[in-house]
Amino acid sequence: MKDHRSHRGGLDVDVRPLRQDGNNLRVTRFDKLYDHDATAKLVDLFLDSGEVDVGYFNHLRIRGVKFLVGHDDHLQSLSCRYRKGAGHACDFGLDLTTGKTVPGSTC
Repeated sequence: MKDHRSHRGGLDVDVRPLRQDGNNLRVTRFDKLYDHDATAKLVDLFLDSGEVDVGYFNHLRIRGVKFLVGHDDHLQSLSCRYRKGAGHACDFGLDLTTGKTVPGSTC
């Protein structure tokens, strides 16, 4: 997929920043309708869960994000953390050593 080189192993997703009007529409960090506080709280929830690493979003006043060109309108690479020694990625049932799914596996 073009411009998605930072996605790894099929476990990364893109998430839109939140808007003040609550609409599920595109917004950039520069728009008047961008809700910095709500987006920061969302990222905090991800990080505080201990299950998700937040990768890129170009609003560096938000904890845990890094700058990457082209990421003014979405959080990229929200990825499930790999638990050391477990061999599986969260509840996706993916064996990280073989890349195959494992029925019924969870972290």
